[in-house]
Amino acid sequence: MSMISVNDKALLKADETVLRGQKARGRTGPVLFILMGLPGVGKSRVARALHDTYRFTVLSGENITHALFRTKNCRGSQYAFAYKVLRKLAADYLRRRFSVVVDGTNLRLQYRRMLYRLATQARARPYLLEIRAADRVALARLKSQVPSYADSHAIRSSCSRRTFDVFKQQLQRPLPSEPTLRLVSNNKVKDQLREICLKVL
Repeated sequence: MSMISVNDKALLKADETVLRGQKARGRTGPVLFILMGLPGVGKSRVARALHDTYRFTVLSGENITHALFRTKNCRGSQYAFAYKVLRKLAADYLRRRFSVVVDGTNLRLQYRRMLYRLATQARARPYLLEIRAADRVALARLKSQVPSYADSHAIRSSCSRRTFDVFKQQLQRPLPSEPTLRLVSNNKVKDQLREICLKVL
């Protein structure tokens, strides 16, 4: 598989992992939620709630990476390729008026900017949804999480403290210019999502 260009085979494999929602109604057009947060903060839980309750289409970086490479130990170039595929799928779904949630860490500004651009090109409204939890909470969740690769729509991998710390070093907080909404990962996530969706949908 070429690491330079995205081919149809890669797109088809990745598309099999997508949780499809419904097309946006009305004149406001589709919404792109870009989830941002460290491992263990509950991003996939939020993505699933956006799908189940608000019919968003979910593109998961972890699911797509596993579908393409079938390994839990990917190289940097493989992750870069997987996210290139993810962005192509996101652009396609947004153009077809599906509201999309990108489930990934999205810690680096340069990658968030790529997603903002493709949303603008598709006439979608982008929002960065920053999800936070205390480090001890995130690490406890990661420790208790059982890795699972059986369901291509819900891959759960492990993350060591060392890997968590590497992710934390990559964290670039949202700039004032970024369209940022914030959510605290606790037992009131659904209530917080309801308030957020009332504002933007």
